[in-house]
Amino acid sequence: MSTRKPLTGIIAGAGGGGNGGDDDILDLFDRTTAADDFGPLPKGSYVALAVKGERVTAKTGTPGYTVEFKVLEGEFSGRRVWKTWYFTSAAMQYTKRDLAKLGITSKAQLQGPFPANKLVVKLTVVIRKESEDAPEKNELKGLELLRVQEVEADPFAPDGGQAEGGGQ
Repeated sequence: MSTRKPLTGIIAGAGGGGNGGDDDILDLFDRTTAADDFGPLPKGSYVALAVKGERVTAKTGTPGYTVEFKVLEGEFSGRRVWKTWYFTSAAMQYTKRDLAKLGITSKAQLQGPFPANKLVVKLTVVIRKESEDAPEKNELKGLELLRVQEVEADPFAPDGGQAEGGGQ
């Protein structure tokens, strides 16, 4: 029978009980100031990294492709913004135009891995409000590829150094 302690019993403040862990973490909770809520990014241009892309289906059943961008510079560095392009007859020419800027020009590329963390872009962001009662949200109105960068090798990656999401 194993006599090893669980990790929560070893690390102070990890909720391990017995050693004051629960009290430590709950005291920390009492002393911590809550983070501010993030509203939408202000209207403007941002240099961002395309960190993830994937095929999606809207609640309506409409197929699309969503790309997640992470702001790289300035006051809002680290913040995220998303854009979904839809595969409908009315939207297809715009979807194809914008995804081509990200190097996605074929069905095979839509079905393959996204080139995560390689594409540095300039985004033009506006604020949109769908109705008087709806919250404000960001909408991407412009997308320009600035450069393609090499993804740094992850020394802890199981496949010999390829960074997570290295893709194509």
